[in-house]
Amino acid sequence: MAGALALRNYIYPINYVVYNLALSINPRYALVYGNRGAARMALGDYQGAIKDCDRALHLDSNFSEAYNVRGSIRCYLGDNPGAIEDFTEAICLNPIDNYYYNRGVLQYLQGNNNEAIEDFTKTLELNPNFIAAYYNRGNIRYDLGDEEGGFEDYNQSMAVESGDIDAPDEHGYYGRGIARSRLGDNPGAIADLQKAATLCSERGNTAFYEKIQEAISRLQ
Repeated sequence: MAGALALRNYIYPINYVVYNLALSINPRYALVYGNRGAARMALGDYQGAIKDCDRALHLDSNFSEAYNVRGSIRCYLGDNPGAIEDFTEAICLNPIDNYYYNRGVLQYLQGNNNEAIEDFTKTLELNPNFIAAYYNRGNIRYDLGDEEGGFEDYNQSMAVESGDIDAPDEHGYYGRGIARSRLGDNPGAIADLQKAATLCSERGNTAFYEKIQEAISRLQ
């Protein structure tokens, strides 16, 4: 899930060459395999990325970020059980906010609302300024009939929002877009949803792209 990965595509072609050089010198460097896996993911080479993550984890079974990257790729490829397993392993090894957020997003997309709320709540305990987690948790609460709780999360997100959603986080833009529509800001909602759709299109995330387009159609 891109928000946690903080992918920056414009540097990855250069980094990819550097990683190849490093591995030609030391083919047992787990960190470089993990980094090259993230680079391959950003470049759309999902199968190559999974192979690099597998190799990284073969060399270092405690490499939490390799699990996180592989989980994100598996999510894009539709392997949701595998993605949940990888995110959970990443959390067990290194319980940071991004990993809880990634698993929460996937739980949300699968309709596991209670589990998603738990993960977003843990995200916010670890990082009270994680804007996208507020928006997504607020949307779930609203969907479950807890409109007061939903608007409380929306208000909290706006109180701490000093910048933008993490640039590569399509789920963050989607969450804020849905929240803005419920707050009556349809132009802002459509703008966020269009950003989310663009990111999905770039990454080949077809299923989520279609979900976003349906949301845009309802607002136009």
